[in-house]
Amino acid sequence: MVRIARIKTLLPSLLFGYVLPTTLAFLPFLPQTIRQLAGDISIMHPFFLSAFSYLFSKLISDTTTHDRVYNPKADLPYLRAIYIFTGTVSALMWSFTLIRAPLVLTSILHGGSETAAEFFYISASILVWVLLSIYDIKNGSRVTATWFVVFMALAGGLVVGGPGAVLVGAWTFREEALARRWARKSQLAANGSTEVKSKK
Repeated sequence: MVRIARIKTLLPSLLFGYVLPTTLAFLPFLPQTIRQLAGDISIMHPFFLSAFSYLFSKLISDTTTHDRVYNPKADLPYLRAIYIFTGTVSALMWSFTLIRAPLVLTSILHGGSETAAEFFYISASILVWVLLSIYDIKNGSRVTATWFVVFMALAGGLVVGGPGAVLVGAWTFREEALARRWARKSQLAANGSTEVKSKK
């Protein structure tokens, strides 16, 4: 489980630290100075994301210590909101790019350009991470789906949503599988403590 205060404020931190300045940087009707400033902030988004997350987390109570024992799924609603938001935005941008960009998907894959090389390496690194993550949770008996189903899901996700949406989807899948594991451990621990008390 991540720190509850940080995860509760991650989505607004993402909006203010990255999405807003990036959007402002590409709005053509804004003055050049504002767009330049927004672009500079967008480039420095790791710093601003951390700063906003730290500041916002100080405004709410942190219940991590309690939730780790009594409510191990407390962070899941906030994580799901983040995954839905980032996955949807990534899939929409992928669709918009395929529709409006001068290069279609086949030319990106086989064009031999710098864009094609970047797309290939980014997609390949994402797929390697996804496959290793799925292998890890399958090896821990957290996933019962066959590798054929996994590969078909990844292929469909790449076509429909792009590599970004696949990464978000795989991370969501992994988190849900691990949450089921810890929920069972928490239940067993609770049952064990109850039995000890009853024996006393």
